[in-house]
Amino acid sequence: MALSNFAFANDCSRAVDEVSVRAVAGVDAAIRLDEIGALYQRGGPEGEHLPHELVLLVKISVVPSGCTQGRAAKEGEFMSSGVESVDDSLSDTTGRPHPARSRVELYPVIGRTQARYTDMDPNAHLNNLALESLHEDARAGLTARVFPGVHDPGARQVRLVTSQNVVHFLAEAHWPAVIETGVGIGRVGRTSFVASSALFRDGICLSICDTVLVAVGDDGPVPIVGFAREMLQELRLRASSISADHKR
Repeated sequence: MALSNFAFANDCSRAVDEVSVRAVAGVDAAIRLDEIGALYQRGGPEGEHLPHELVLLVKISVVPSGCTQGRAAKEGEFMSSGVESVDDSLSDTTGRPHPARSRVELYPVIGRTQARYTDMDPNAHLNNLALESLHEDARAGLTARVFPGVHDPGARQVRLVTSQNVVHFLAEAHWPAVIETGVGIGRVGRTSFVASSALFRDGICLSICDTVLVAVGDDGPVPIVGFAREMLQELRLRASSISADHKR
């Protein structure tokens, strides 16, 4: 019996280094994945010399250790890939951003910052976490203008809580580098808004980010009113740039 005939549960997103194996015959054991692989290699392509316990695994249920939630693999369901198939819609990703988002003139608030040497990864380019931190700094500067004192726990009247964060990495950049940041408001809702930002180097867009921020009070989300709402509207992405892009 080849290992590819095992039906593994893949509900846990973390790396699996140990599994609990239960055979229909009632054999219970905890076997490391690398040990299973080694046993299989010693047993030959058909597994004829595998230990008795593994030969009995005609119908098995394999669940990652510590997994208490999620769907286990169906007993007796053999997949040629060795992994249980799932509905593709469970892992839908966000589509590519609008082409106009890669133009610096779209953003009402522009800034510049110097990349740090420590932002490089082993490939000698600025890593994705460093770029995300630049998006975060741009957002913080924007929200400080719209909600004065929002970053001061002792002075703020509302908190801004992130409910969604989508980042697109479009190009690489190397140190040293001066990064130009652009940020504005993508959408405004009753209790939330979208902060939309982009990073540029020498006119090339490196990354685009959209973050949904929710205004929260002591009892949950609160309406955005008054000065804050007026400022959000004033800082919307420049629609004229989008219109011009459509005409091209």
